[in-house]
Amino acid sequence: MQEETERAQRSGKPVDVEAIERALLVEEDESETSVVIGMWEFVGVGWSNEGEVEIATAAAARAREYAQVRAETRN
Repeated sequence: MQEETERAQRSGKPVDVEAIERALLVEEDESETSVVIGMWEFVGVGWSNEGEVEIATAAAARAREYAQVRAETRN
């Protein structure tokens, strides 16, 4: 932002507000951080209840059907 105002003062032209807004958006994007989880904990194997088993079974069947239809339409 400061660069834009200095550039406008040197050139004698009005400040480009859109350029300042773009620069501020870029600064916001660059200042974002990521959180890294450095620890995993084993909590068990399998599904918690029968509902989860049914959902997983249905999703797997649907995925197989979808893959089969895609394979048939390619040939």
